[in-house]
Amino acid sequence: MSEEDIPDLKILDKGFAEHKITDLYFSLNFDLIKVSDSKASTLTVICGQSVLITAFFLANIIKLEDIAPIAIGFSISVIFNVAAIYFALSALRPRTFQESSTALQPLYTHITRHTRDEFIEEFIKFHHLPKKENDIRYAELIYNISLILQKKMHCVKMGTRLFFVGIGALIVSIFILVFQVFII
Repeated sequence: MSEEDIPDLKILDKGFAEHKITDLYFSLNFDLIKVSDSKASTLTVICGQSVLITAFFLANIIKLEDIAPIAIGFSISVIFNVAAIYFALSALRPRTFQESSTALQPLYTHITRHTRDEFIEEFIKFHHLPKKENDIRYAELIYNISLILQKKMHCVKMGTRLFFVGIGALIVSIFILVFQVFII
């Protein structure tokens, strides 16, 4: 089978081919980063609203005589929700990566370390690289983006868990409050 007969490969030059799978890896990683950022943004808003609602409840129950267990539960809820906001915001902040080579990586932290002329010169070199070296650099880039995604999703997962613990403490406190006000 000759190079001309290979399906799904566009021949650019002798020895160079456009690979659809690498483009797919690259685009999926960026799509997943967008998803993690939207989850983190949503988590930040929900946790912030939860803190405000909890503070409102806490301000309104001060009139009760025995509020210690309820106040402790509300306080625990606020603490866990603030911690969840911290994790959500840390997922939203830009991430850096371990540099695996001296090659130019098109990520903000590495690009800004070069002057404009150095960046343009390094960028033009990519066109003249042999296919294998170009593929290695592309694979390094995809791997670094995946590391960033892994860090972001870990922060989102931790923030979500803390949020649910805080909501659980809030629900238990409200149940105790309702029991104390209406039953006793």
